[in-house]
Amino acid sequence: MTILNWHCSKTSAIVLADTMGKFPDGKLSPISKVLYLPHSNLVVGGRGISELQQHVGNKLSWAAQDYDEALTILPTVIAEVVTQFRQLPAWQDNEHLRAEPTAVVVIGYSQKDSRFRATFAKADSLESPFSFRVEDSCTAPPQDDTGSPPEVNGDTPSKMLSIARRQYARASEKYPGESFGGQFIVAEMTVNGTRFSRRPIA
Repeated sequence: MTILNWHCSKTSAIVLADTMGKFPDGKLSPISKVLYLPHSNLVVGGRGISELQQHVGNKLSWAAQDYDEALTILPTVIAEVVTQFRQLPAWQDNEHLRAEPTAVVVIGYSQKDSRFRATFAKADSLESPFSFRVEDSCTAPPQDDTGSPPEVNGDTPSKMLSIARRQYARASEKYPGESFGGQFIVAEMTVNGTRFSRRPIA
């Protein structure tokens, strides 16, 4: 499980993710669930199979110069990565991995729309098609996952941290033993660049 939140506005975006992941063998380990592409000022994040967004981010790092270009090629990039994953023995031999819901988000400044945007790609599994939509504000796990009321927008780092800490407390009770936690990574994006910070879970 991953805590992954973002909020986009005209001039900025706030992105938050936790840092605990689980390997296919069940081992827990710290991991980066958000990647930064400095030359294009893009943040790539994901839930589910963490290696997927890392490979998508790597491909976008040389194939996209900005958010609008990334949006155009994202379906092709994801399809290429999924095809590569399907050929891996670790994927073929792991039924849980094949069935895991997976999502990738790409966040950046859209010259076309003159504001920050987030494109969210989601699939029920890597054997299912991905759906794509623009979603400028999101808290994941969503409220129906944890039985929580709707959240306020995380339009500042402090608000986003407050939301995430409530998510963590509720999800820890509902999903004991799941792979989330560690620290929170917070990205503060502007048109001039992105600043990252590490924040404690509690």
